[in-house]
Amino acid sequence: MQDVVKQEKKISPNHKVTKSNDLIETAYKLSLQETRIIHTLISMVEPDDEHFQVYKFTVKEFANMVGIKGNIYQYIREIITGLQEKTIPIKQDKSTLVVNWLASAEYFPGEGYVELEISSKLKPFLLNMKKRFTSYQLKYILQLSSFYSIRIYELLKQYQFLRHKTRTIPLETLREWIGLEPNTYKQYGHFKNRILSKAQEDINEVTDMNFEFREVKSGRKVTAIEFRIIPKDNEELPLLEVSNEVQEEILDALTDGTHDKKWDEAQKGLLDQLLQHNMEKATAESLLMQYDNERIQNALEYTRQRLETKEIDNVPGYLLSAVKKGWKPKKRGVIRKEMVPVFMKQQTGDEKRSFYLERFGSQEDFEHHCLEVYELKKSLSMEKEDSEKIAAAEVRNTIRMDIMKRKELGLPIRLFDDFQHDLLRRFYQEVILEHL
Repeated sequence: MQDVVKQEKKISPNHKVTKSNDLIETAYKLSLQETRIIHTLISMVEPDDEHFQVYKFTVKEFANMVGIKGNIYQYIREIITGLQEKTIPIKQDKSTLVVNWLASAEYFPGEGYVELEISSKLKPFLLNMKKRFTSYQLKYILQLSSFYSIRIYELLKQYQFLRHKTRTIPLETLREWIGLEPNTYKQYGHFKNRILSKAQEDINEVTDMNFEFREVKSGRKVTAIEFRIIPKDNEELPLLEVSNEVQEEILDALTDGTHDKKWDEAQKGLLDQLLQHNMEKATAESLLMQYDNERIQNALEYTRQRLETKEIDNVPGYLLSAVKKGWKPKKRGVIRKEMVPVFMKQQTGDEKRSFYLERFGSQEDFEHHCLEVYELKKSLSMEKEDSEKIAAAEVRNTIRMDIMKRKELGLPIRLFDDFQHDLLRRFYQEVILEHL
């Protein structure tokens, strides 16, 4: 059996809390002080620890840090006792792990400190994580005034360092993740006033980020919340003039995959397919981090089959649901080779090149195609107030795909000065600046 190591480490609001995204996206409910204690404990875990230790901190030190007064020893003991009874259900591929936060708690009232041990079953979610984790400084959540604000801060912090800095969460999923009972603040207006607006005021005032939010509606009903994350220490990148040489370097990184090395070849292929269906890159990357390749490929095939037989108003949203719900395509019979149309047969490199040049070889043809895409997407958008934003995202995806396709076929890369239309010049520059 592993010997339990006791670590005497001074607690500090400047320590970092590091948690797996699976743990952050798990539904649970704690009191405000229980949350502060468990996160203080997590902040004492060292990045290179192989096992949890017994972590020791003084009651007075902790009470001063979170502003507890009065009979602090009795109060802390009551909080920890309550915390020992709380469990967290973590959904895994083939099971749901239900585990207590704490394995043990030992009090030393005469000496003024307490020793706590984290449950060993939480190791995969707090130790030696190589990907899909989020870190932030303890001091920010210690200053937040509600459990709901802390949970929303964590959920937004996951996306703070993605390029687009937006996150859309279905309303029911958000309610579940932050631990709301089904009948609590059931009316959206109450939920907005009591939870969202208060969390916004709280987080914007005391943490390292601001956020804005808007309602996503289906008809008149609010079905999701779109958050826009605004880091306080980083300004938005201006649209700067970029030299052709720098553009070449950026585009090489984009098409060669050297800019973003976290995806293997299979994942890059899936990412391209998701983007072709007009899914936001941040959403697509989130799916790749959460789900295995087979599940995403199944969802793509299922969506393609459905598009053959029906019109789908919101293809990215439909595809997102297909991934999350694990929908699989229907099996089809084998098609004999002689029945495959010519355009579906495997093309040679020269044939692909000729086909692409015929469609988009000239700059004029490509710009005309982009403007058609822009106008069509804008006219078909269900959310009229955001139609220009949705149309712009579609054109940027078209430009990204053109960059990768031309690189693949050995064609010269389009440059900023090639674009004649001011709107397309701007979209092209935004794509370039994503990779600066």
